[in-house]
Amino acid sequence: MGVLEFAADAIVSGTVLGIDVSWSPDQVAKVMGEHFGVGHWRGSMRRDYGVVEFFWEGSDRQGWQGHHFTIQIHRLTVNQTRKRLNKAIKKRYGSFDSTLLFTELESILRERNISLIELPNPSEGYREYWQPQTLMSTLVVDSGEESGRVHGIYSNQSAQAVTSRS
Repeated sequence: MGVLEFAADAIVSGTVLGIDVSWSPDQVAKVMGEHFGVGHWRGSMRRDYGVVEFFWEGSDRQGWQGHHFTIQIHRLTVNQTRKRLNKAIKKRYGSFDSTLLFTELESILRERNISLIELPNPSEGYREYWQPQTLMSTLVVDSGEESGRVHGIYSNQSAQAVTSRS
């Protein structure tokens, strides 16, 4: 399996191991495990599970509402992150290669009858693609020796958010 199947499954389903943006921090921990980094700032919380990060808005007192998750593919080039690959992800997908080429990802998505729409005006040095049914976007490096590599995959990219950047 590996990173290619992991990324494709996330884009097709809009989830990581079935976890979507509506899940609470406790629900996510039941699947991903209790080993994570955490950050809090101005009504937001992030839990870092190595390559995957989940984000919520709210507070401990009022509760947390899921906002989005990110799959930081670029972290795979750092050997330490590969060693820290979340156990639940590793159990399902095995070990990950250190890179994911967009051409390979696009090919497997096409085999699954999933198309991506290229978005205008991404960050400089990148191309961005969007899957409207699952609201997932994929950021691809478009310059230098990393060109063609997937940088990251991001959930909950609504049509409104996408069109506001056009």
